[in-house]
Amino acid sequence: MQLHRAGQLADATRLYRQILAQDSRQADAWHLLGVIAHQLGRHDDCEQLIGQAIGLDAGVASYHSNLGLALSAQGRSREALAAYDTALRLDPAYAEAHSNRGAVLRALGDPAAALAAFDAALRTSPDYADAFGNRAIALNDLGRLDEALAANEAALGIRPNHAPTLSSRGTTLYRLGRLDEALDAYDAALRLKLEAPTLANRGAVLLSLGRLDEAMASCQAALCLAPDDTGALYNRAAALHELGRLDAALAAYDTALRVSPDHAETHSNRGAALYELDRLDEALLAYGEAVRIKPDYAEAGSLLIHCLQSVCWWEGLAGRHQALLRQVSTGNGKLALFPLLSFDSTSEQQLAGARSQAKCLAGPVLAKQPPHRDGKIRLGYLSTDFRQHPTAHLISELIERHDRRRFDVIGYSSGVDDGSPERRRLMNGFDRFVDIRTASHADAATLIHRDGIDILVDLNGYTRGARTRILARRPAALQVNFLGYPGTMGADFIDYIIADPIVVPPGDERFFSEAVIRLPNSYQPNDQKRPIAEDTQSRDACGLPAHAFVFCCFNNGFKITPILFALWMRLLAQIPGSVLWLLETNQAAKANLRREAATAGIAPDRLVFAPRQALPEHLARHRLADLFLDTLPYNAHTTASDALWAGLPILTCRGGTFAGRVAASLLTAVGLPDLITSSPDEYEALALALARAPERLSGLKRRLAANRDTAPLFDSRRYTSSLEAAYERMWERHCVGEAPDAITLG
Repeated sequence: MQLHRAGQLADATRLYRQILAQDSRQADAWHLLGVIAHQLGRHDDCEQLIGQAIGLDAGVASYHSNLGLALSAQGRSREALAAYDTALRLDPAYAEAHSNRGAVLRALGDPAAALAAFDAALRTSPDYADAFGNRAIALNDLGRLDEALAANEAALGIRPNHAPTLSSRGTTLYRLGRLDEALDAYDAALRLKLEAPTLANRGAVLLSLGRLDEAMASCQAALCLAPDDTGALYNRAAALHELGRLDAALAAYDTALRVSPDHAETHSNRGAALYELDRLDEALLAYGEAVRIKPDYAEAGSLLIHCLQSVCWWEGLAGRHQALLRQVSTGNGKLALFPLLSFDSTSEQQLAGARSQAKCLAGPVLAKQPPHRDGKIRLGYLSTDFRQHPTAHLISELIERHDRRRFDVIGYSSGVDDGSPERRRLMNGFDRFVDIRTASHADAATLIHRDGIDILVDLNGYTRGARTRILARRPAALQVNFLGYPGTMGADFIDYIIADPIVVPPGDERFFSEAVIRLPNSYQPNDQKRPIAEDTQSRDACGLPAHAFVFCCFNNGFKITPILFALWMRLLAQIPGSVLWLLETNQAAKANLRREAATAGIAPDRLVFAPRQALPEHLARHRLADLFLDTLPYNAHTTASDALWAGLPILTCRGGTFAGRVAASLLTAVGLPDLITSSPDEYEALALALARAPERLSGLKRRLAANRDTAPLFDSRRYTSSLEAAYERMWERHCVGEAPDAITLG
């Protein structure tokens, strides 16, 4: 036994065998030989040897407990549980048996019962470090993270240099969003013991911190130790994905799935990569597999919904919507929030989802800078979309028009450089243009903080590629949600949201975590310099009838709902020869919409699809349409501005959330409020009336043409002045120590 405790297993084995050669009924020797076999990974031998000991003396609790270890190591959890139960009947105060029994219960998917077992171990042995460590893991499973952290701390208080406990503590801190502390815990564990799972988890933390190259290196180190480590394979693929190396990421996800085919997170991330590669049919299958494996996986469920909407496949969609809203109501689980805006969710549900998301983003906050009252206000605009993107189309002239006597204006770009004219224009428009794409979230936040930014304006919200963790570190004195995300962020680190009296009417402030700034006209900026091509293609060249009525909607396919599409088909049925002109977003949507048209009794060729074009040519072809039909519950936004700028009237229905009121805001600001309806029935009736009254529609077009250069919507100078007044008001409040509060500008 002394040799055994010293780790000299071969010598201990020789002596145990000598004992048994002299007396084969020495039960302890059989048992201890079994323990050595377990230590050497020979679990079948262990079972047989300890079985010999139990055959000789079935009344020793430790024999049954150690048999449980051998059975558990072979994946025979139910038999292991029975062995531990026998040990505890023999010795109810056997702490190790309680703890090991808890580990089996956790493996069987019952963390609550496991927690009870660990607590029983601690009642018997209050200083049992392993039981505290196992208790932390069970609490982690149950989502009781603060208690899990306390259990980790208790375990480390007894045994400070225990690598598994340090690693477990890192996992808890990671889930709490305390990423820097999590990284320290994993590093401490690795200094004691180099293990693949810890390296893989460290890679996950580095990934969340935006330290992508380091994340890749940590995962690669894990794979050198264990080539089939699921966490390392998954996190390496996710890092490649974040780096924009989509083909490599896809190959890495496939490798991970060959090792762990039932890893739901890998299927979901693979779906996201396929979606970004416009391989939507394959993305649907990947998201579907993630949800099949893990039915309560809210993030995969929301992305599956968005993908289904993007290809206009509506079978079973309403049920998926309701299931996702039930998950939102619980406040548990991360989900992709943008899809939530595009079906019938309420402002209250959107706030609940945003708050749940924001809880996952907490990070260390940078030191506050004292407000300065003299000199210019330092504005920072943060976006992943300073490129060929709708946000760039809207924001460019605003950036150019900012009054440099009162504001310094800096752009922080976290997205790709696509070399586009839009990118070059914005680079020239800012006083400074800083590319932070390769910077970690912490480094980017520190850079913004050192630049002394007073007001940091986030143009992404919860959209693809957003760097919200930068904002969570509070690099600027005031932080603003603007333009890119038509909803609340639900975060205490965002102070204001830019809105207007239509998109956020009085009384709706309760649905926003931010203080609401209402500009006097529309919240949305516009660019008077958007060029419209002089030459317009003929209707015939675009596949349109020469003389029939052309209804138009150039919104993305995910905004088209079954109810709205049925309404559009009724319009086509009542206006002979009319067509619906849609944007060609993907082949699956095109086929599905034509099939739905046929089901509604409309010839599929009455749906005409417009291929994507450069913006000047796209704007010019609006002249060929008669009326733009808006979508609900997610309106046209930039698309609506494009249509109105090009002279095409828009018919909208005012929705119940920010995203569904934008077109109403734009129409009011351009002087066409009579095109805003308040119900689907009113929308349908007005569309029908306009299609049957060409002189009335011509009058609307003349009004739009006359208002374009005089109404507030396209008056960039007036808009910039209003927004600057809002920035100054919020900064004045901050300088006198007042908390953010709603501001309405006249």
